[in-house]
Amino acid sequence: TMEAAQRSSMLFALQDEFKALGGTRVFPVGRLDRDSSGLVLLTDDGRVSEALLDPARKAPKVYEVDVAPRPSDGDVTAMAAGVVISTTQQRTMETTTSPTLPCRVERDGGWRGHGGDTLRFVLREGRNRQIRKMCEAVGCEVTRLHRLAVGSVEVGELEVGGMRRLEGSELAVGCRI
Repeated sequence: TMEAAQRSSMLFALQDEFKALGGTRVFPVGRLDRDSSGLVLLTDDGRVSEALLDPARKAPKVYEVDVAPRPSDGDVTAMAAGVVISTTQQRTMETTTSPTLPCRVERDGGWRGHGGDTLRFVLREGRNRQIRKMCEAVGCEVTRLHRLAVGSVEVGELEVGGMRRLEGSELAVGCRI
């Protein structure tokens, strides 16, 4: 996770932590946009990245999302079933308009004030700004988006700007999918 002021580049913001790795080259698995927070996995093993990002085996990603106004039950059901959004591939700049894959969307039980709500999304798909665009499609604005988990790896009590090594069963995250 990162402080707002550090969000120009995650790799730049964590350069001191990377020095502690003794020169090992690491890179992020996937991405979070500038306006989001939460868990980002880093690896020095391309096989882990491939396993987690492979469209046929994508790891589920869990997000806590504050939205306003409060979506209706029908809106939540529509997002879970899949809504049509447009996304642009970063490498080719090709725009695609198609429905999102079905996913889990549920109310998280907490009101966040001013007529908003907190939703929990579990996605296997990872299109650019997908959750924001899904919410926009049903008339809601995302006011906060926080990634809680990728596969079996959870952000847990990790501090903003913190970094830790995976342990035990977490090490198999790229192999179990």
